Amino acid sequence: MDDLRNLEIYLSDDERAAQQAFDRLMRVGNCVIRAYLNRQVSRLNFDDIEDIVLQVKLNIWRARGHIKNNGVAAFMQLLRKTSRNCALDVILNRRNTIEIDDVDDLSETDQPFTEDFIHTILDSKEPNIVHHLADSCFLGLNPDFSSGMHRRQLLAAQYYYQDGLSWSQIVQILGAEELGKAQITREKLDSWLLDPAVIRYMCFTELYKLTVEITALILGLPESTSHQDLSKLLQTAIHPNGAELPPSGWTWRETAVIIFKYLYALLDKTILSNTKIEITEEELLELTVRCDALLPFSKCMSVLMNDLSRNSGLNHSDTVLHSGLWKRLVFEYRYIEELPHRDIHNYLNPAAEQVGYKLTLAMLNAWISSDRMLQQVRNFRARREESIYE
Repeated sequence: MDDLRNLEIYLSDDERAAQQAFDRLMRVGNCVIRAYLNRQVSRLNFDDIEDIVLQVKLNIWRARGHIKNNGVAAFMQLLRKTSRNCALDVILNRRNTIEIDDVDDLSETDQPFTEDFIHTILDSKEPNIVHHLADSCFLGLNPDFSSGMHRRQLLAAQYYYQDGLSWSQIVQILGAEELGKAQITREKLDSWLLDPAVIRYMCFTELYKLTVEITALILGLPESTSHQDLSKLLQTAIHPNGAELPPSGWTWRETAVIIFKYLYALLDKTILSNTKIEITEEELLELTVRCDALLPFSKCMSVLMNDLSRNSGLNHSDTVLHSGLWKRLVFEYRYIEELPHRDIHNYLNPAAEQVGYKLTLAMLNAWISSDRMLQQVRNFRARREESIYE
């Protein structure tokens, strides 16, 4: 019996059959929860993870009458979001207050790839497959090259455009592609440095910031700040002991909200409903405006354009105006970091405005709705597989 049929039975009125179908669904679901927790949350021990797995299963079972059948992919996404909430409960030591999040509709036509996407990106054996597909699909990198070769191209571009190194210096640093082979030629290096896809890859790498980096930057913390450091800080912010001071310029309440919003990507409505924070909608809006003013994306784009024009003398406007660069960023923030649409727009629009690219919220919603970007990557992979076997 396939997972789709198990999902239908799990949501049926036959409780005994539903329990059996739920157990079958959770054979995969358990792996999804554990893999998600291992990847996303660093401050959990083995016992914590086992407790969270049990809590997620209990919550999902209890919510059975309120869950819509939007396909197996949406169900797995629900497991991941509920896992995030349960992990937050463990970190904050406030159990049994979990609510089931709403999940975006996932069309059944996109279900096969979405399920495969969820499993692939969490598979520690091949963690770069989805990134390689997205880099090739959106940025235009050569799909025949390995991820390692793409990184060599990226390094060459960074050394040349951002560090201002000469051809001979770059060749010396990069060395040979493989032991015993000749060094990269000038002709090949030039082709890399002039390749719009490689330049877009460099821009993507510079513009993409992890949520940990963004949160630490807003709070004025060192670049070395880790997810674990921020989790500990959140505990202190929720339960201040009077002995420690909050990050400079922020209150403990503001610190907690910033970590919830920018590290854990909680929706505003979820933050407003948290009784331990007690912040009004107006206060949250004012805090968001302050934080968004500290985001690094506009400055990063400005520095990139200066580097490109200074070290090449060429006009790279068409390269950065290519929709693929912005789609790649949106893809990462939506499907890897799982940020809300509006947050993604707030992050990227200032950078887009720097180069005259119009990234509207309506455009962003159109890219993401009905999982069109997932479908685009799925189609790209299918074409690649067909060409391999021809």
